[in-house]
Amino acid sequence: MACPLHGWNIDLASGEALAPDSGCARRFPARLEGGAAWLAL
Repeated sequence: MACPLHGWNIDLASGEALAPDSGCARRFPARLEGGAAWLAL
């Protein structure tokens, strides 16, 4: 997944930014249902 604001490429499984970036994004439980994405915030 890519963040359009920061330009980070983020691994969805770990939340870690991929090289050459560094850092970690917070992960939230999510599911796809009926063509919609549901997030538990």
